Amino acid sequence: MTVTDHGTEIAYVILVSYDPLRGARGQVMLRAQDGGQSWQKFDIHSGMRQIYFNDGNQGWGLRWSGKSKSPDTRIDRVSTKDGGEHWASVSPEA
Repeated sequence: MTVTDHGTEIAYVILVSYDPLRGARGQVMLRAQDGGQSWQKFDIHSGMRQIYFNDGNQGWGLRWSGKSKSPDTRIDRVSTKDGGEHWASVSPEA
């Protein structure tokens, strides 16, 4: 679970269902904008591990692809401008 808290009003949480034989099975992100009284659910890309929000809309995350102990595992930086409803890959800086 990853939590980003902005004061007492806005919070984000990533929940992962996990099967010890198969690994992560599904993920969902929850957002509260009222101090945790109610939560909005977003489906997110599998592999999302960490998120950080600068404010209620602009956020960044790290998304793993491939098997966790495989040499072909990739970590992508992603961003959102709409509070986590849509995510896009962030190009590496030159």
